[in-house]
Amino acid sequence: GRNGVISSCSTGVLAALGQTGVRAAAPCLRYLGSVYTRKMLAAAVVTAASPDHLVVLQHGLYGGASNLAVLRQCLVGIGGDNVLVHLASANEGMTRDGVAAGGRRLAAEIRSVAASAPSLESLSLVGNSLGGLYVRAAAAELYGGGQQELGLAPNTLVTTGCPHLGVRRYTYLPLPPAL
Repeated sequence: GRNGVISSCSTGVLAALGQTGVRAAAPCLRYLGSVYTRKMLAAAVVTAASPDHLVVLQHGLYGGASNLAVLRQCLVGIGGDNVLVHLASANEGMTRDGVAAGGRRLAAEIRSVAASAPSLESLSLVGNSLGGLYVRAAAAELYGGGQQELGLAPNTLVTTGCPHLGVRRYTYLPLPPAL
């Protein structure tokens, strides 16, 4: 239903782009159920003349950039020429060497994307599962200590299905059985 589409399009990022509600979900409907290949993703790169908002989408464990292609298309449909939506690929095939390393790779990729589009003014980060930990680590590297080396104002950080407390077997603190 439409409510499912709205939640899959991440209402936090939709709000950052200035659109909410059922009307904002309409661009998502036409992309549901599509199969994306690397060639299709490359062809779908946003070519906006002067986007002012960068949204970076980070996949999770063992994932790839194509995992978030539907969300990307949804955000492109909503944001239009004002948004540059980037599917992060720095961690493809390298999701087992730790959150800090993945966060550093993602931060380097964000710096590269930001340098290639001088019109950008703000940054939103979206991470799914382990990608949520990566975006958190990248944000700490890019904005830790109040620095703004990118020149981009932080806007929104969204995580979905992210293990912020760790996974039961590898946590520092015991988790209650209900979790």
